[in-house]
Amino acid sequence: MNTTIPLSKETKILLFKLKSRLEQDEGRPINYDELMQILLRNTERSRPRVPLSEFQKLKGILSPHAEEVYEREHQLDLLAEERKGE
Repeated sequence: MNTTIPLSKETKILLFKLKSRLEQDEGRPINYDELMQILLRNTERSRPRVPLSEFQKLKGILSPHAEEVYEREHQLDLLAEERKGE
């Protein structure tokens, strides 16, 4: 399924330059879908995980189910990391 994402000219140029550099590094063509997947994977890896202790300081501010959601998301992150290692 094709999707159109509006981008500024500056962003298009930056993506094109990054795509070209990756193609040189990989020695093969890379399409924009693959480029976006690479960028998203790298973003996920570089996003620091907030420790639960920091999250718990917000008690009373967040909904009663927030800690449950945090734990569920943490488990999903761990499973995703485990799958990457396989």
